[in-house]
Amino acid sequence: MIDSISNVLGVIDGSSSLAEHDGNFSLLYEGKPIKYLQDYFLSQFE
Repeated sequence: MIDSISNVLGVIDGSSSLAEHDGNFSLLYEGKPIKYLQDYFLSQFE
């Protein structure tokens, strides 16, 4: 489950890509992108 969540957050952050899809994904809060979601998530398990 941790790997799956990490992969999804990596796609949103832009550090991972989807093989069959082009485009940029982002998560916005008050119009500003939230970055480093994957790093923050994984740091919780170290």
